[in-house]
Amino acid sequence: MNEDGIVGAGWHVEGGKMQGAATLGKLATVWDGEVCGVRGALEDAPNEANVLILSDSQAAIAAVKNAGHTGKARTPDLKAVLTDIKERQARMGPKAVTFGWVKAHNELYSNEEADRLAKEATHLYPEDSQITEGGLKQAWKRKREEERRVKGAEMGR
Repeated sequence: MNEDGIVGAGWHVEGGKMQGAATLGKLATVWDGEVCGVRGALEDAPNEANVLILSDSQAAIAAVKNAGHTGKARTPDLKAVLTDIKERQARMGPKAVTFGWVKAHNELYSNEEADRLAKEATHLYPEDSQITEGGLKQAWKRKREEERRVKGAEMGR
């Protein structure tokens, strides 16, 4: 998320040398950006190869794993990730997609590249940005905090 509250996603696929980015906008969360990055990596990964997804977001990894166990995904990106994983597992077995956590800013090239792409994407604000439940809650919370700050400043005069 940049200083204006715009969320971006980035991914880098090591073997295929594919990479990409997406702008999610102001009504999405950083978590949404992480899951979007996982989706982009899976979509760009070779179809007939086992995939190792490395992410610096434990929350995104946990969400994918939990949604896989429960069958419940609350965002379009998470639903697409689950669909891709199920299709890969049907073709190549249960180990077709593996997740691993990496520490952020650890100088791992693919992770740093994904972060760089995500940051760049925050400056390409789209007209059709994503609106997510978490993003709406976050925007509402920011609005209430701003109203309290303004009201407090007015009372202090």
